[in-house]
Amino acid sequence: ILFGQGHVFTPAVAGVTTAALLAWKYPISRFAGALSDAELRSAILLAILTVIVLPVLPPHPVDPWGLVEPRSNWVSVVIIAGMGFVNYILMKLLGARGMEITAFFGGLVNSRKIIVELGTRLGEVGRSMMASVERGILLATGAMIIRNFLIVAILALPAAKYCAIPLGVMLIVNMLIWWRVPAPKIDEADSSAGLVLESPFKLSSALKFGLMFLILNVVGALAQRNFGSASFYFVSIAGGVFSSASSIASAATLVSQGELPVATGVNGIILSSLTSILANIPFIRGLMKEDDLRNKVCVSLIIIAAFGLLAGFGNFFLMISGALNGYFR
Repeated sequence: ILFGQGHVFTPAVAGVTTAALLAWKYPISRFAGALSDAELRSAILLAILTVIVLPVLPPHPVDPWGLVEPRSNWVSVVIIAGMGFVNYILMKLLGARGMEITAFFGGLVNSRKIIVELGTRLGEVGRSMMASVERGILLATGAMIIRNFLIVAILALPAAKYCAIPLGVMLIVNMLIWWRVPAPKIDEADSSAGLVLESPFKLSSALKFGLMFLILNVVGALAQRNFGSASFYFVSIAGGVFSSASSIASAATLVSQGELPVATGVNGIILSSLTSILANIPFIRGLMKEDDLRNKVCVSLIIIAAFGLLAGFGNFFLMISGALNGYFR
C-alpha cells in the first residue's frame, strides 16, 4: 500500500527490518526467554527515568545563582545509566567467554569495582590466574579511558576534540602494555571465566551518581567563579578519586553551559582521568599478595598516567598557542 502511494524509504526499511527479525527469531527468543524479572524491571525503570521524568524537569536553572539546571543534570545521569545498560546487554549476548571480556565491559561502567573483583578472585584461585588478572586490570583501565572520552563527546563535543590527544595517548600506552602481557593458558582462562557483572540498572547507583555529579557541578562552578582555574583543578582531582565519571560529566556540562573555558575544562578532565588511574593503586596493593604481579600492575598504571600527564602538558601548550584550533577546524 505504501509503495502504491509513492512511498519508497519507509516500506523498504520495514521490509528489511521484518526479514532481519524473522532471521534472528530464535536467538531473540532465547535472549528474551532468559530475561529475569530484575532485568525487566531495570529496563522499565530506565525507560521511566528517560521518557517520563526527563521531559518534565525544568530546562533552566532553578536556584538564584544559576548553578542547578535539573534537566541537563539528569541527562548526564541517563547517559551513564544507558551506557551501563547497553554494556550489560552486550555481556548477556556474549556470555561468560572469559575474564578479559567481562573486565573490559565492566570497566566501561566502573573500573574500580572490576579491579576489586579481580583482586578478590586472585586471592581465591591463586597464582594460576595472574596473567588474566593483569590483562583484565589493563583492559578495565582502557575501557575507563574510552568511557571518559565518550562522556565528553556526548556532553561537550568542542572539549572532546581537545581531549582526544592526551586520552588517546593514555589508551595507546595502556593497550601496548596489555599486548606485551602473555595471554593466559587455556586452563587459566577457564578458571577465570566466572567474573560476574552486577544487574543492568540500579536506581540507587543512578541516584548516587546524580548526587555526586550535582555536588561536583556546583562546587566546580563556584570554584571557577570565585577562585579561578586552580581551584577547579583541585575539584577535578578530588572528583577523580571518588568518581571520574561524575567529575568528567560535570566538567563537560560546565563547558557546554559556558561556565568553564574549554581549556580549563579539558585540563580538569585529563586530571580527573589521571587521578582515577592512580587512585586504583592503593586498592591493588591492598588486595594482591603476589609482590611481582602487584609491582608490575602498579608500575604499568604509573607509566600510563605519566604519559598521559606529558601529553596533557603538550596538549595545553598547543591549545593556548592556538595550534590545535586550525587542526580541528
